Amino acid sequence: MLVAHYLRLHGDPRDAKNLFYYFDDWSEYCIFSIHNLIRVMWTKKPFKPANWSPSQGCEGLRLAVQEARKKGLLHTALQVECSVAGTVYVEDIRRHWKEGAERVLLLVNLQAGKEDTIPATLADTVLQYLKEPECVGAVGGYGKQAYYIIGLSGSEILYLDPHLLVQRALSADHTTNVVPTVSNVRSFGVTSLSSSLFVAFAIDSPAHWDALHERLQRYEHKLFQVEPGSAPLTREQKAKRRQEGSSPLRDPSHSDRIESFSDDSS
Repeated sequence: MLVAHYLRLHGDPRDAKNLFYYFDDWSEYCIFSIHNLIRVMWTKKPFKPANWSPSQGCEGLRLAVQEARKKGLLHTALQVECSVAGTVYVEDIRRHWKEGAERVLLLVNLQAGKEDTIPATLADTVLQYLKEPECVGAVGGYGKQAYYIIGLSGSEILYLDPHLLVQRALSADHTTNVVPTVSNVRSFGVTSLSSSLFVAFAIDSPAHWDALHERLQRYEHKLFQVEPGSAPLTREQKAKRRQEGSSPLRDPSHSDRIESFSDDSS
C-alpha cells in the first residue's frame, strides 16, 4: 500500500497505473508481492517471514526497488534509503542523486520505546513526523495485524488494514471491482499505535532534503537521529571488502542497497 501510494503521487505514470506490481504471485513482474519481498530478503539472509520487524520491512522494500530498477521493471528513477540502527546518514541520501536517482524514498524505523504501544510522552513526536509534508504514510502492526497509516484526524490515526482489503478482493465475484472507500478506513488514538513501525518520506531533490533535514533537527524529542557521513560497515561487509582487497570505507552495495498525506510536498 505504501509503495502504491508513493508511485501514485510521485512515480512515472506507467508505474502509477501498473496494478500487476502488487499481484499475489511469484512472477518477477509482481515486484511488490509478498512472495517477491520474501525472496529478496531470503537471498540476503534467512528470516521468519511470518514476523517482519520494521527494519526488515524497510530493507525488503529497498531490495525490491533495487532489483526492479536493475531489471528495468520500474520506470521511476527511484532509490530507497533506510535508516541504520535509528540513524539516517546525510551522505548516503545525497549520494543517490549523484548516482542518477531523481527521487529518494526514505524509510525510517522509529525508536519508539520497548513497550507494545507508543508511550504517551512520545505521542506528540510521532504525530509531528506524520504531519511533515514529505510523509507518505507509515507501516506498523501487532503480530498478524498490520496497518498502513494514511492520515490524521486531529489526534486520531487513520489507517487501512491490508489483510481486510485482500480478503474482500479474494472473496468478491470476478466481475466485481473492489474499491477502497471511507468505510475501509479505521482509526485509533496515537497512544494505541504500535511502537513497532516505520515512517516514509518522499524526497524529490537535494534542496528538498535539506529543508526536511533542517526541520527534523529542530525537534525537541527525536525518534531517530540524522548524522553526517555514511553508515558504518557491518562485520560481514568489512570481511567481504578484505576478501576483495579494498579498504572498508563503507558498504559498496548500499547504493544498490486528513490532514492527509498528499502530493503537496514537492
